[in-house]
Amino acid sequence: MKKETFSKYFVMICAVSIATLLISNITAVKLFSVGSIVLPTSALLFPITYIVGDIIAEVYGYKKARFVIILGFICNAFMVLFFALAIILPSAPTWTNQEAFKVILGTTPRMFIASLSAFLLGSLSNAYIMDVIKKLTKGKKLWMRTIGSTIVGEALDTIVFVLIAFTGSIPTNVIITMIVCQFVWKVSYEIIATPLTYLAINKYKKLEG
Repeated sequence: MKKETFSKYFVMICAVSIATLLISNITAVKLFSVGSIVLPTSALLFPITYIVGDIIAEVYGYKKARFVIILGFICNAFMVLFFALAIILPSAPTWTNQEAFKVILGTTPRMFIASLSAFLLGSLSNAYIMDVIKKLTKGKKLWMRTIGSTIVGEALDTIVFVLIAFTGSIPTNVIITMIVCQFVWKVSYEIIATPLTYLAINKYKKLEG
C-alpha cells in the first residue's frame, strides 16, 4: 500500500479550512443587520471555507479535498459534543455564567444535524463540481469552476441548513428570505474574492511545484 504524504503547505491550508469552519459555527449565534437584512456573524467568515476548498481542490485534487472536508466534519462534531459535555457538567459554586455559556455554546440536536448535514453535502458538492469542471475545461477558465462550484455548493448548504433548522418553527416566507439572502451573500462573496483566489491558487501551485 502506498504511504500517503502531506506537504507542510497542505497541512497549513488544511488547518485554515478547519479553523474557519469551527470559528464560523461558534460565532453563528451572533446576528447582525445590514439595513433590513439580518445575517449571522458567521456569514463573514464561512464563505472562506469554500474559497479554501476551491484552492485545495484545484491544487491537490478532489481526493484530498474530500479528506479535508471529512476531517472538518469530524472536528466539528467533536467540538459540538464536547460543548454539550461541558454544559451538563455540574457548575462550581463560584461559576455564575452557566446560562450565558449554555446560550452561546449550546446547540439543539436539530441545529447539530442541520449544520453537519449542510456542511458535508455543500462542501463535497463544491469540491466535486470544481473537479468535474476542471476536467471538462482541461484546466482552463478557473473563474468558471470556482464560481460554478460555489453556486452549487452554497445553494445546497444554505437550503439544507435552513430547511432542517427552521421548517415548522418560522413562517415559510421568512425561510425563503433567509435562503435567498444568505445564498446571494455567499456567492457574491466568492465572486468578489475571485482575484484573491487566483493569487492564492497560483502561489500554492508554485510552492508545491
